[in-house]
Amino acid sequence: PYVDFIVRGESTEEPLRLLLEAIRSGEGFEKVPNLVWRDSASSTTVNPLSFQPADLDYVRFDYSHLLRMAVKHLDPSGYIPFKYWSSYPVTAVFSCRGCWHNCGTCGGSVSAFRNVCKRASPSFRSPELVVEDIKRVAEYTGAPIMLIGDLLQAGKEYSRRFLDSMRKTRVRNEIAIEFFSPPPIDFLKEVADSLPAFNVEISPESHDLQVRRTFGKNYTNDELEGMIEALLDVGCRRIDLFFMIGLPHQTAGSVRGTVQYCRHLVERYGWNGRILPMIAPLAPFIDPGSAIFEDPARFGYRFFYRTLAEHRRAMLMPSWKFTLNYETEWMTRDEIARATYEAALELIDIKEEHGIIGRKKAAALRDQTTRALAMVEKITDPERVSGELREEIRSLNTLDQLCDKHELDWPIKGWKLNVFKLARLLLRSRKNGSCGTSLTATASLTRK
Repeated sequence: PYVDFIVRGESTEEPLRLLLEAIRSGEGFEKVPNLVWRDSASSTTVNPLSFQPADLDYVRFDYSHLLRMAVKHLDPSGYIPFKYWSSYPVTAVFSCRGCWHNCGTCGGSVSAFRNVCKRASPSFRSPELVVEDIKRVAEYTGAPIMLIGDLLQAGKEYSRRFLDSMRKTRVRNEIAIEFFSPPPIDFLKEVADSLPAFNVEISPESHDLQVRRTFGKNYTNDELEGMIEALLDVGCRRIDLFFMIGLPHQTAGSVRGTVQYCRHLVERYGWNGRILPMIAPLAPFIDPGSAIFEDPARFGYRFFYRTLAEHRRAMLMPSWKFTLNYETEWMTRDEIARATYEAALELIDIKEEHGIIGRKKAAALRDQTTRALAMVEKITDPERVSGELREEIRSLNTLDQLCDKHELDWPIKGWKLNVFKLARLLLRSRKNGSCGTSLTATASLTRK
């Protein structure tokens, strides 16, 4: 009952602007594209899904917008994307929306895009404009910049245009790129030739090929390790490997096998700050619109929450275990939570043994994780938890406590914000007295 408007599609900047103008003018909502709306009689109207641009070149990603808004509203803390951003100003740049892959839980997958957004393919941003976005960010910060979207999704010509453009720039920030599957070795050499400092992220999800393939990723561990070796050879600074818990055909034993595979990778390639395996639950929710959410029985899933209201209530649960909106044929929700903590404890041991984390940090994480596991297993009825116990749970039982939250940060030294550029921007904003009302899309400055 609290939802009055839904803006459909993957490109909503212009429809949202038109909706705001319609609200301000009071002239009605019939002409706002992509809008679903409810009138005063609670009747629902579905406007045509007519705003579907062929690409993302129409959007100007204005990365200075946050800073201008902070000055306009005298609220710098309200516009930073996360608590310690000023000392670690990592930024994201977007190459696409949507994906050619069909990972089972992803709301941006090709099937979700087709069924929900009515798009037959992803929409891409021209590689030259992506490079301009990177250059614009680099004017204000020397911190790492993450490029969202596998460059090879749009084809080799697209990726070569991007790399050629980057080679001509003077950007020296570390660039983090992601691959959805291991790329050709010769492409990695091209990346190294074009990016002076780069990191790579990839999500194999599981060591178990049946689990990985059912989930939607069709490559072998030999292919993965071939990519790792090639990246180390060409000078990649760090490789982040993301594994997950709560997948099709995955059991508690399979999760333990994945942790042992992480041990194998660390022992094979050594730890010098360049290989970083991580494992976490598929939480808190499986994306609505994804293949598994839309057809759970086919994949062996059962959902506890389906509606928006149910998901909202789930976010108020005392423990993340009860926030999970699913369990599988192979693992109950209790088993997913237990396997998560047990995997975290094993990975802490591995990282301590190989110097990835220090003894003191390992001991603190081990203590927190052990206490959180004991706590979560005591709770059988989330509706009957005292306020005092809720506070204890919150302090112990957050997903950030499963590892050092700064472990994902790329090592940076010194102050990375360009003080002179920022001061000039802020003074100009003050002098103008207004930050303007032109349509911009402020990028989400987030980490995975």
